[in-house]
Amino acid sequence: MKVTLADPLGLGTWNHRVIARTRGERYLAIHEVHYAEDGTARGWSADPVPVVGDTLAEQQQTLLRMLGALAKPVLVEDGDALVHEKTGKPATNIPLSHLAPEQLSVLLALHASLDELFGLDK
Repeated sequence: MKVTLADPLGLGTWNHRVIARTRGERYLAIHEVHYAEDGTARGWSADPVPVVGDTLAEQQQTLLRMLGALAKPVLVEDGDALVHEKTGKPATNIPLSHLAPEQLSVLLALHASLDELFGLDK
């Protein structure tokens, strides 16, 4: 992960985001993106993140965070920065509370489906 001197330990706010890359062909992958106090992206995982956890519940939570990434704009690397693929503006943290109502309802429906599938709501 690329980190600034302001936070050498890589601590702080983060979430999953979709990053477009090209290795021969263009592909999309989910990465961890870390944000500075002002909300701008300041570091991201070099490789896509796996779904791991000590329990099924932990894996479910990881999948839900990843699903949240699908509702946010795709990012691309621009040198040492991440920018929005469509606008070229610097990437910023977008809390789930800032998503459109239809995006939130899809995420809530997926959450309910995962709860039912894994039986973790009991």
